[in-house]
Amino acid sequence: MKMFRAIGAAAAALFLAAPAMAVQYHCRLSEHGSSNFIPREVLVDYRPGGEVRIIDPLIQHYKGGPIAGRVAVDNDRRVTFSWSLKGLKGRTNTGGATTLPGISYRLTIQKGSLAATISSVLAGYDNRPSGSGSCQRRN
Repeated sequence: MKMFRAIGAAAAALFLAAPAMAVQYHCRLSEHGSSNFIPREVLVDYRPGGEVRIIDPLIQHYKGGPIAGRVAVDNDRRVTFSWSLKGLKGRTNTGGATTLPGISYRLTIQKGSLAATISSVLAGYDNRPSGSGSCQRRN
């Protein structure tokens, strides 16, 4: 619960600082599987033709606030954002320290319905966690 409060506070700062031409997406997602690498919430602040900032519970935990992302696709039907996390410190199942592999994400939002799909790639692994959900748009 604390994590979602922290996300809410970061989202408020992210969205309140956004200029009028920015578009914000608040996406709620469900994972297809049980890897726990797909966030339940993703917040995106997007300035068309410019900067992208993204936050989710994993980003909040490891980076302490929004990180830069990029636009992979932006057309009349959809927008796709991508971002990566690298060098994440963690613990193994036996309690030892480890550095988690880099994780790359892609979030695609259908502009008409605001339906969302998310996929991730864990560097060095065959796992491809994915999920889907819906977003709300503010601009």
